[in-house]
Amino acid sequence: MLRTVTVHLIQDLYLKEVKGFKPTPKSAADAEANTKSWVPPKAPAAPSIEGSEADALSQYESQQVEVEADAPKTEGAEAPSASMDEWFVVEDTFAENNDAHH
Repeated sequence: MLRTVTVHLIQDLYLKEVKGFKPTPKSAADAEANTKSWVPPKAPAAPSIEGSEADALSQYESQQVEVEADAPKTEGAEAPSASMDEWFVVEDTFAENNDAHH
């Protein structure tokens, strides 16, 4: 019987403390002190759209479109050319260098 008493000793002490616990009642004033009153969020401002002004829009419409073919050639700097032959030369050079590594 001694063994049965020691097995349940901790459980009995715990249950005794739980049954003896008397929480203090909370009042409405305690609840109000621990909470914040709800305030609806402010309405967001409408975003401003770039170029919504009439003069900015008309200035944009009057600009001339720049195309790469119309770009002026400068001296001393080579303009990139888009011929298909150059693309094949680059690929052939890459294939030759790749074979040398293996």
